[in-house]
Formats: sequence, C-alpha cells, structure tokens
Amino acid sequence: MDEVLARLPDDGAAVLLAHEPDYADVSAATGRFDLSLMGLTAAAPGTRADGGIGYLRLAENHAKRGDPGGAEIARHAIDLDYLMARNLAFVGSPKTVIEQIKNAASEGVFNTVLGEFNIGAIAEDDLMRSIKLFGNEVIPALRDFQPY
Repeated sequence: MDEVLARLPDDGAAVLLAHEPDYADVSAATGRFDLSLMGLTAAAPGTRADGGIGYLRLAENHAKRGDPGGAEIARHAIDLDYLMARNLAFVGSPKTVIEQIKNAASEGVFNTVLGEFNIGAIAEDDLMRSIKLFGNEVIPALRDFQPY
C-alpha cells in the first residue's frame, strides 16, 4: 500500500482497484481514495458461495476491535435486504444508484464507496456491463459531489 500511495498524485480523484478486500481497512484509513473497488474469487472462503463464513470471521474481528457497528454489518453482509434498508447496498439503473449513493452519503452513512460487482452467479457479460455503467455514468456524476 505504501508504494501505491507514493505513486499517487497529490490532487485529483484516486480510485483503488484490488482483488482482495483485505486492503479495505488499510486503504480507508489513508483517507486518500475516493473510490475503492474490491472483489473476491466467487468460491473463495468468506464469499456468498460458502454461506458467508468469512464474513462471520470479519464480524468477530470487528467485535474484537471494539467496533460493534462494523460487526453487525459484517454479520449481515450477504443479506441484501438488510444492506439496502440501511443504505449500504445500491442496486438499480445508473440514475437510481447515483441518487442512492448521494442520499446515503448526505445522511453521513459513509464517505468512501466500496464496490462489489461480482456477486453470486452473475454472468460475465452482465458483470462487465455493470462495471462499465458504474465507471462511465455513476463515477462521473459523483466526481464533484460533496455531501458535507
């Protein structure tokens, strides 16, 4: 991570694309990334494919660190209804997702968006379409958005 940070320009938006979400806490702590996109191999431990066992371990880690809110979210990481009800998952057209993100950020839910696009058994064509729509329509619409 130090090498990545050393190569970033001092100004402008910074996007982190990483395969493992292990970097999420580290990258968020830097305050330097405007958007972090991370993913897991579909059958990796901790994913929806294994019933979310890894998310339960993540919840335990949050609890050990004294972060009950993070633990609660991790325990429900594969429950889309739970996540959507709390403005933690955004689903829909680019216009809908833009509004959902703006609303959640304005409520103070977060200041960094972590995107996971490869969920479940989504077809590769649909996955790539989602990533392209997010990159071409959602990110540009949010680039200058300052919720607070």
